[in-house]
Amino acid sequence: MKILITGGNGNIAKMIKNYFSLDHNINSPSREELNILNLNELSNFLMYKEFDILIHTAISGGRRTKEDNDDTIYNNL
Repeated sequence: MKILITGGNGNIAKMIKNYFSLDHNINSPSREELNILNLNELSNFLMYKEFDILIHTAISGGRRTKEDNDDTIYNNL
C-alpha cells in the first residue's frame, strides 16, 4: 500500500512512518519538500504519484514560543 503522510518532520508523522514502513511504501515529505499551502506545487506533486491513503499531520504554527495569528488559523483550516 502507498501512503502519503503530510508534515514529514513532525513527531506524529515520524511515529506513523516508523510503524507502517516495514509493510508499506511511505512518502512523508517535509514542508521544504512539499508546501501543501501552494496549490500548484501540491497539484504537480500529486499528478505523477498515486497514493492509497493520505494521513494529514501537517500544521502551521502551534508553537508555545510564538503567538498564532489569523493566517495560522486560516492555513490550518
